Amino acid sequence: MSAGRVAGELYVLAGCFAAGLAAGVLYDAFRLIRLPFRKSRLRDAVFDIAYYAAAGAMFAFALYSLNGGSPRLYALAGFALGAFAYAKTAGDAFTGIAQSLSDRIAQSRARRRKQEK
Repeated sequence: MSAGRVAGELYVLAGCFAAGLAAGVLYDAFRLIRLPFRKSRLRDAVFDIAYYAAAGAMFAFALYSLNGGSPRLYALAGFALGAFAYAKTAGDAFTGIAQSLSDRIAQSRARRRKQEK
């Protein structure tokens, strides 16, 4: 295996890792978009399908732009590792912020309902 080929594969791995980080950010964006809607299984299903379609398209675009679309196991692993790294670092902090926002929205709804009665 030549050094150029290894460098090319590392480039693909790093690009897929970055795309995985972006997928983590996208997940948190979808989490924020969900907040104003009432909790239901249908809402969760719709947003989950939309997220996975967007994340799949993001992975396909990254793979196509990085190596011409050739599927490689290490590219998928890099994408998954990037999403996991985001979830365990910035994602944990974001979860606290999102939970706080969700609690405030729920309290606001409860106050409005109480005032309507």
